[in-house]
Amino acid sequence: MNRMKPKAFRYKSLILLSLHNNSTLIIGGSGLVGSFITRELLLNNIKVFATYNSAKPEIKGVKYFYFDLENIETYDFLEQINFGNLIYCAGFNNQQSEL
Repeated sequence: MNRMKPKAFRYKSLILLSLHNNSTLIIGGSGLVGSFITRELLLNNIKVFATYNSAKPEIKGVKYFYFDLENIETYDFLEQINFGNLIYCAGFNNQQSEL
């Protein structure tokens, strides 16, 4: 019986092979997908910077920055860090939408 690896493992390998250096910024690093990718990168000795918007996660070894896509004043952290890769996992929640 030929057992194939689950898709997540195939994609993980592809992501890790395509990284250009040893530091990555994850926009939306506190969400489900972002925190999964964060942990995978840390397991592969890649330095991780990540953003959060509502609740700051507590993943050891990650430098977190508060970030709001709609508030340009929260973009200042980009001048403080040096990263070679960007992974975008953030969503947009418009809480003022009409039903």
